[in-house]
Amino acid sequence: MASAQAGSDIPLGEVLDQALRFNASLLLGQQQVMAAEGEVLKARGPFDPVLRASAGRSRDLRPLRADELGLYQTLGPDPGASQIQEATTYRIGADKTLLNGLSTGVDFLVTSTRDNLQTMAGVPSQLSGTLAFTFKIPLARNAGRETVGAELDAAQAEHEAACADFQHASAQILLESTLAYWDWVTKAKRLEIATATEKRLEDLVTEIRHLIEADQMPRADIELALASRSEKVAMRLTSEQEVDEARKNLARLMGLSAGRIHEMGRPANDFPPHHALPSPLRESLLIDQALASRADLEADRQRDRAAGYRLRAARNNLKPQVDLNLSLGYTGLDEGGSAIRADRGLKNAAGSTVGATLSLQWPWDNSAARGTHLAEAATSESASLHQRDLEQSIAANVPVLVALVRRAAAQALESAETVRRYETTLKNEQTKRRLGTATVIDVINVEDRLNNALLTNVALRQRYASAIVQLRFELGRLVRREGERHQVALPALLQGRAIED
Repeated sequence: MASAQAGSDIPLGEVLDQALRFNASLLLGQQQVMAAEGEVLKARGPFDPVLRASAGRSRDLRPLRADELGLYQTLGPDPGASQIQEATTYRIGADKTLLNGLSTGVDFLVTSTRDNLQTMAGVPSQLSGTLAFTFKIPLARNAGRETVGAELDAAQAEHEAACADFQHASAQILLESTLAYWDWVTKAKRLEIATATEKRLEDLVTEIRHLIEADQMPRADIELALASRSEKVAMRLTSEQEVDEARKNLARLMGLSAGRIHEMGRPANDFPPHHALPSPLRESLLIDQALASRADLEADRQRDRAAGYRLRAARNNLKPQVDLNLSLGYTGLDEGGSAIRADRGLKNAAGSTVGATLSLQWPWDNSAARGTHLAEAATSESASLHQRDLEQSIAANVPVLVALVRRAAAQALESAETVRRYETTLKNEQTKRRLGTATVIDVINVEDRLNNALLTNVALRQRYASAIVQLRFELGRLVRREGERHQVALPALLQGRAIED
């Protein structure tokens, strides 16, 4: 909370912003998204073109036999005692596997050879080149996009699932942070109530003491007031501890270090006002909207899709391996050519060379393929079951939370009326006590009733505020992702709007 001053009041918007930026769970979620992106790149790797190039130079010496020495000495100058063969080789090529399973390759090889014995016999150095094209066409296993591209498609679906998981995790952190903020507000209000109640009892004790000193009230009447004041002091001390604990819990969700908790003064926002939900309300429409908007459900759909890709590939790989290999090539020869003139390697090419091969591989028991298919089938079914279970959970939770919002709003309104009437009653009892028609115990009883009513009102207002954020979370309306940023439904939370934006 870099912008916050020590002890400054903290609005809900700043809490949510800090939680989205610094919460440890979300930072870990970002790493999961990056890891999923890396898996996509890994799955795309087999389809990347592969370039190959090499160059080599060799010089081989072979001792000549006696008959060879005699033969070559008759042809000309003394060849020496060895045959010397020198070769220079250049090779460049490329391979690529397509998403439909077809593998293609091209290779260009140039070899320049020079032999001292052949030179004596009138044979010049030889520069030969070969240009070859190869094609591998799967006819059974590993044939087709849904098989060969399955891992890439699955990795992309897993990446989408990771992004949806991160959005859902953001919504969960916002839900927890908002609930923690309203809990902090509740504890702060309870402390205010306890402090005000203690102050009223202190004033009552002071007034009674004055009356006792003036001989207008017996000394025994102060005992009840003193006991009630001690009770309220204990309540205030308990409330102070609860405020500290609520502040610490919220700071953890915000990603603040322990040393920065002191920067959090008091909550700057009050509970939202009450808004009645539209009536009649089509809960089925809300359920449909929730099923379309929930990020965790989208993550399950993507994982189900990824499992489906892998299952179809595993089913295809139960087939035997049948490949058709085709080749087309050209070979040229340039006698007496320079070794560095690789471009002349195809000179005097005689024509094309073609070839075709049909190969078959069929494991007798095919255990590996059958085991993979069984495992992928179980994974796919598990993903489908998890998705259906989440859909049913959402469909069941939405009506319950709608009812909770309605009841919480009605309860909070009734509770506010209760507080108002008890406040009036307490004033009347205080007046009646001064007139001698009410006792200290009457005032303290009404004081306790008012205190309980105030605490109940705070709890019900918290319940309503919490129900708003819980319903928006269940509907998938708490946060939405816009590019690299999250758009939080903050105005709705502060204004108490659960349905309409």
